[in-house]
Amino acid sequence: MEPPTKPSTETEAGTGGDAAATADAPDFIATIERHHPDLPVYLIVPGTVAAAFGRDRTFVVEAAINGHRVGRRSIKPWGDGRWFLELTKVQCARLGVGEGDAVTVRVRPAPEVPPALAARITALGLEARWARLSAAERRMLCEHVFAAKKEATQTARIERVVARL
Repeated sequence: MEPPTKPSTETEAGTGGDAAATADAPDFIATIERHHPDLPVYLIVPGTVAAAFGRDRTFVVEAAINGHRVGRRSIKPWGDGRWFLELTKVQCARLGVGEGDAVTVRVRPAPEVPPALAARITALGLEARWARLSAAERRMLCEHVFAAKKEATQTARIERVVARL
């Protein structure tokens, strides 16, 4: 098992690290779509983006729409070879875009494990326990830590994660 700070692929038992982090997917144009009024809007992401990152499962990127940072977003497989990225109502309002609008999308690899969490897992020798978690569970725990706005909150969340291991 590789330590959490070393890149690995999402399909490995490791941290689901940022393999292909040096690869950049080309910008693409997508139309904001919605299947049902009660569901979020989304963009279809070309399969070449997932291929550029070497992914075959849900993965996290830093996204920008029309040159404005959107932040960490998950790109998810549709199940038929297509991929999608959801946008919230708040994000659409802030960007001044909506259903039917064509937008320019830029995605770049995002770190999948917060560095402080990776360091704590390594320091406590918990790599094997971390690896036993499913990729989805590791991603959920990491996103919870990433979402902390204050360092004290991030530290508390990291301690809850390692206590769980």
